[in-house]
Amino acid sequence: MATAAVAAAADPAAAEAAAKAKAEEEERPKAARTPDEAVKRLQQMGARVVFPPEAGAESSPDTSWSALAGAGELRHQVEEALVLPLMHPELFESVRAGTRAFGTDRSAALLFYGPPGTGKTTAARIAAAQADLPLVYAPLEALMSKWYGKAEQQLAALFDHCGGLGRCVLFLDELDALAGSRSREIDEASRRMLSVLLRRLDGMEAQPGITLVAATNRRTDLDSALLSRFDVRVHFPAPEAPARSDIFRLYAKHLQPAELLALGHASVGLSGRDLLDVCRQAENRWVGSLIRGDFDGPQLPPLAEYEAALRRRLQSSAESEDGAGAAPAAAKRAPGTPPGYSRPERTSRRAEPPTYGSTFSSPGGLRGW
Repeated sequence: MATAAVAAAADPAAAEAAAKAKAEEEERPKAARTPDEAVKRLQQMGARVVFPPEAGAESSPDTSWSALAGAGELRHQVEEALVLPLMHPELFESVRAGTRAFGTDRSAALLFYGPPGTGKTTAARIAAAQADLPLVYAPLEALMSKWYGKAEQQLAALFDHCGGLGRCVLFLDELDALAGSRSREIDEASRRMLSVLLRRLDGMEAQPGITLVAATNRRTDLDSALLSRFDVRVHFPAPEAPARSDIFRLYAKHLQPAELLALGHASVGLSGRDLLDVCRQAENRWVGSLIRGDFDGPQLPPLAEYEAALRRRLQSSAESEDGAGAAPAAAKRAPGTPPGYSRPERTSRRAEPPTYGSTFSSPGGLRGW
């Protein structure tokens, strides 16, 4: 003790730093010791814990791959990278033991990237349910704080509490907003958050029971060191025409196949979430018309109602791209598109740059919200 006191007197800056580190350690929430305590603390933070269906219970449609239209290839990629290693760890370990000279695998870290509304959150929920593991969803607002040093403490506590659950899947959305690239100007809080993530993903503080799935719409904004921590990067592209028809089939199942195909060809540049909004708008308008007595016909909205809703969405997409109040750009019709639709020359969906390394790309689109 006397030696420490002498050293502190000789170097006041070091003493201040040590005192600050001790205070931060005391202020940091202690890790949960039981699963029930972990759930309680996660919920107090603002995180949501979604448990898989119990054995023998009927599974929800939201936890089935059928909820992602046109996602056949992407399903295989996510299953091979995330679901199967969690369901059959002993088989994967036996293969690695026969192929590798040394080294063991930690839990995987996956990055889902692509335009908004393409199903990244939905895929994470399905994968966790298929692996029979709880999913911890931590929104950005649950981690950020106006107090200095509080945000990174919240992030560290999030990993600690997830460790109290045992094996689980942690889903972080909007990763680019949480920890940006150090090659650009970022504030001190973001830099400290990035440091916590790097240590937790592949460092002395890594926790093997936690599988991290992170999502971003702006992969190029991520720090290169953070990007390298992700074993697999899965691209969620905007849906193509066949996938868009499949999405319409989920939300307008009463329409004829030819009508669904026409809607799929006409909805160029729209995501799965956009198409869901189109169908909601068509349903709301039709119900309003029935209540007002404007029509005395079928109880379900006809194709024309979906066409009108789709035209409004395409027009609003063109205006947001070209500027408020601007008229939608003239465009050529896609093959098979019925008259009355215009395709904007530009859309808000930009092509993703190529990714190298352990990266998968799905040719089809999918539903997302």
